[in-house]
Amino acid sequence: MGIDLGTNLARMTVPVTYQYYIRLYDTWKLHIGGGTLIVCAPEIRCSLPPAIHTNEIQESTMRGWARGTPADLVEESDRCLR
Repeated sequence: MGIDLGTNLARMTVPVTYQYYIRLYDTWKLHIGGGTLIVCAPEIRCSLPPAIHTNEIQESTMRGWARGTPADLVEESDRCLR
């Protein structure tokens, strides 16, 4: 019929902590240029997996004008996350 019934939206945001490290036993390159010491460190590596802080989940919903409650969307998203 071409009538827009709106859209339900459920959004969850979860803080994440990423950790990076440099292996101290890898090769470090040192160069002296004039009165300056230049340090070239080994590559920066990522620790996996990232830490997801599920105790700080924030949920928000938006309901379309001719739609039911978006609570089922929140429940489904919550099940997928935990």
